[in-house]
Amino acid sequence: TGMTSAWTLCGAAALLLGVPGLAGAAPPSKGRPAAKPAPKPVKINPLSCTAPIGRLDSARALQRRFGDNATVSSRPDERGIQVYRVVLYPDEPMRRIEVLYPDAAMRVPLRVKIDRLASTWSLGGLRVGESLAAAVSRNGGPFALRGLGPGEGGRVTDWKGGKLGTALPGGCVAGFRFIAPLPERVADAANGDGLSLRSDQKEVIEAEPIIAELSISWPAAPQPVRKRK
Repeated sequence: TGMTSAWTLCGAAALLLGVPGLAGAAPPSKGRPAAKPAPKPVKINPLSCTAPIGRLDSARALQRRFGDNATVSSRPDERGIQVYRVVLYPDEPMRRIEVLYPDAAMRVPLRVKIDRLASTWSLGGLRVGESLAAAVSRNGGPFALRGLGPGEGGRVTDWKGGKLGTALPGGCVAGFRFIAPLPERVADAANGDGLSLRSDQKEVIEAEPIIAELSISWPAAPQPVRKRK
């Protein structure tokens, strides 16, 4: 039986060595966890004045271009104001985009916004979830915000001559909204109405705000001047 067992083991080894992929394979080492596959790199998509939404993209144009990935809706917001919008990729947080229109005709976009933490869209080199410090760095200096805290959060009102305040190629302007659970003393440190804040204020920095929304908008086209007869 000893010889039979030895032959069986040798034969089994020879069969295993003949299986493609197993020849020369070393047995797994004990005590070492298996190496995890490297995560796939996330592709960042920069938002611009012309892509994926342009200034003249009506709701119908977006429906034709994006098909089932464009959902049109009209409903009042929490303040009771009617909101007209097209949501692109509504079921994909990484690609989701909201296109807001000023009226029911939905011919010319008012604003394009990104507000999902998982979003892979970027604007000015920044993404949703990035820090106040990252925005200050990209801007090249401090900026002003109107209000800051839970809920709606604080929108940038003045870039103080920084890079993010200049119009993007194509004529649109960038908008950013921050959110943070600010302590009440920030209102006391604010200027005037208690809503105007600066990104370099101690209380604002200590609250560690993050970007909650990226947006682009187009300045209203100037109305033609009628000549007097």
